Amino acid sequence: MKGTLSEVLTKVAGFEKNLVENNALLTSFGKHVDSIRSMKFKIENFELQLRTDENYLEKYLPLYTQAQISETLHNCLSTNNRRKLVFYEEKKFREMNNDILHDDGNPNIQRRVDKAFEILEPTIKRYTRMLIAQNLGVKPRESITSSRLDKTDRKTENSGTQRKLESERDSKQTSNRISV
Repeated sequence: MKGTLSEVLTKVAGFEKNLVENNALLTSFGKHVDSIRSMKFKIENFELQLRTDENYLEKYLPLYTQAQISETLHNCLSTNNRRKLVFYEEKKFREMNNDILHDDGNPNIQRRVDKAFEILEPTIKRYTRMLIAQNLGVKPRESITSSRLDKTDRKTENSGTQRKLESERDSKQTSNRISV
């Protein structure tokens, strides 16, 4: 009986040891679960903040930027051009306001980026045509042919040579005045 009692006590001690170890593991596991819940909460808050920021960038920042540009233009333009700007503003601000009113709360920055490229492409082409026309000394709407561009390139080369000669002449005249 003594042998079985000591075996039972050994087994009980082993069970108690396992119980203590399991309790420690359970406590550690509980801490990990709490940590994961905390991280999940932080991630959800981050996602909400990101969506809020994207929504602002997509819908409200363009409105604010357009208002700043409009204010600047109203202070710089002539009366006739201000009238044109007012008509443009009414159309543009109505469009932006509709974007905000029909907002479902789900931002789509890629849509805004695509729209920006659509807007920029004709603007860049218009600007390029204007610069070319300005360099050629023609009106922006006038057709520009390659032969005209060639002539302009030659003119630019000739005027560059002419400016260099004039610069050399001016510096000689200046040095002559200094030495006299």
